[in-house]
Amino acid sequence: MSTTSMSMWRKLLAVVAVMSLVAAACGGDDDEASSPATTAAAPAADDTDAEAPGEAEGEDESADDAPESTESDAEDAASSDAAEASPQEASDGPIKVGFVSDGRSDAIDNSAETPAAQAAAAYVNEHLGGVAGRPIELITCETHQTPAGAQDCVAELASAGVIAILNGVSGQGETLSAQANEAGIPYVTNGGLSQAIFNAPLSFVIGNGLGALVGPAAVAAENGLTQAGIIVIDVPAAVDPVRQAAPLFYGNVGVRADVTAIAPGTPDMTPQVQAAISKGAQQFAIIGDETFCTSAMQAIQTLGFEGETIVVRTCIGDASIAEADVEGVRVISGTSDDPNDAEVALYNSVMSEHGAVIDPSAHVGYSVVLAWARAMAGHGDGEVTPTSVVETMIAMEPALLPIGPDGATFQCNRMAVAIAPAICAAGIAIYTLDENGVGTGTSFLDLTDVLTLGGG
Repeated sequence: MSTTSMSMWRKLLAVVAVMSLVAAACGGDDDEASSPATTAAAPAADDTDAEAPGEAEGEDESADDAPESTESDAEDAASSDAAEASPQEASDGPIKVGFVSDGRSDAIDNSAETPAAQAAAAYVNEHLGGVAGRPIELITCETHQTPAGAQDCVAELASAGVIAILNGVSGQGETLSAQANEAGIPYVTNGGLSQAIFNAPLSFVIGNGLGALVGPAAVAAENGLTQAGIIVIDVPAAVDPVRQAAPLFYGNVGVRADVTAIAPGTPDMTPQVQAAISKGAQQFAIIGDETFCTSAMQAIQTLGFEGETIVVRTCIGDASIAEADVEGVRVISGTSDDPNDAEVALYNSVMSEHGAVIDPSAHVGYSVVLAWARAMAGHGDGEVTPTSVVETMIAMEPALLPIGPDGATFQCNRMAVAIAPAICAAGIAIYTLDENGVGTGTSFLDLTDVLTLGGG
């Protein structure tokens, strides 16, 4: 990769990192501290003794929105996935798989992540025959949201003999990935935002977090636009990378990007938005927290702008729905928001069946476990080792993306996104909000043409 390309790559990652911090700021504020890191065998396995694994070589959804679920609902939803076998219970001894969560702190509450992962593992064991015909035994650990905690988790899980380490999302992802790779254990996460993770040989990232920035460029190209506006919160960590990276990625699809920086807390953004419209903006993408996004949407609507407005999931909440007209706003997200999509129906059913709470952190815990099991569908009978896990994942056929829109797939063959080999999905979900803020018409947006790096 050329020096120029490397520079642009770092700028893109800086933007995505800023957006992940915005998302983190929306976490829970529970005063209760994280519980000590522990291991726990989560779904029940057969009574046979566990076999020693191979050597280590190598938004806010409401439960009310979920359809009434039964075990048969889960089986019916699963039957739409041609890659999955008919419902069957796993047999033989369990395979040990690590699952790591950041847990809960004053700033972030990811406590729903582990129960959701356990629910997914139970579904895999009961309906998909486990992995290689053997039940998954989850061994869980919490990082306490510190690098030291992440290191301790990997060491603990390695000592327990896990053949893979799974994680929904984590602020300690780089440490988890590095430590797992060093131990020769594959690391699989639902979402990673680090160049180190993207290029680690034993790491796999199921979702495409880069879509938050480049997704609107793909929408603009799809609509035949030539110029798009980006409204970004005016803090150096966000503005500087966006101004430098956006022209490259929008330019890949022939769209000119005009960046408008607006100070946080600005109550009336109409002058800045009007200036952007006067420059020729045919579409707007907004980067900021919910309060910032709400003000930006209000200004866009006040001015009667008729082009599309695109936001990330963290822009939409009770306040934005109440204070802005969100009907027609498009949302880029890691998951579908449509209960009619088969994968969403399956998720709601599994979570209901196993008594797990549905929330954004639950999404990622469930998704990574089910995605990993689907990626391992081609593993033959016999011993499952860290090496065989990596080989099977790289050789996998496309599989349905958990909680994705109908037809969305992922494939961990190291080729989905050329600039980030660990990413398994070339696209990201996008849907349109109705007047009540409910997502409709979810589709999968292909980002292949946008996510390239030239020498210019």
